[in-house]
Amino acid sequence: MPKSFQRKSFDRWMSRNQGLFQHPPVIVENRKKHFNMRFRNINSAIGCTITSFDYSISVDHEGECWDLLDTWDLSEQRTPSGQYFCKACEVESRKLFPTRDALWEDHIFNQILSWANNNLLKTKWVCLFQYGKGTTEAKIVDENNLLIVMQDENFIKTIP
Repeated sequence: MPKSFQRKSFDRWMSRNQGLFQHPPVIVENRKKHFNMRFRNINSAIGCTITSFDYSISVDHEGECWDLLDTWDLSEQRTPSGQYFCKACEVESRKLFPTRDALWEDHIFNQILSWANNNLLKTKWVCLFQYGKGTTEAKIVDENNLLIVMQDENFIKTIP
């Protein structure tokens, strides 16, 4: 299957930045409109999906998406001079990028790197909650607060 622009751009970016990840992403599925990753040596319940307009980091429980831990949209636009910017950004804070790759690196790939290195730590746990019969939530909790969080009546389980 041919790779999308996002996948090709991600592969180029990863070849330069893989060493910056504490737990590098590994592609586990490639589709026409998205690709899925897991993080090396991290519970497989946590995954990341990159589409043509966003990324999301999710946690699965019993085969279902329990909650999104992080997500970011990108609405790319090309200027007449060939630069790129994100239409979703506030007008006064928009940055122009020389290439489409540079926009994706800044808005998507670097965001995933930052999130992963700040949250995929041995001292952090994912806690799952269920409210009523349908609303579910996942929270990243520092181990120092884990016992307190587990007291919540809606607490279901932890994922290390």
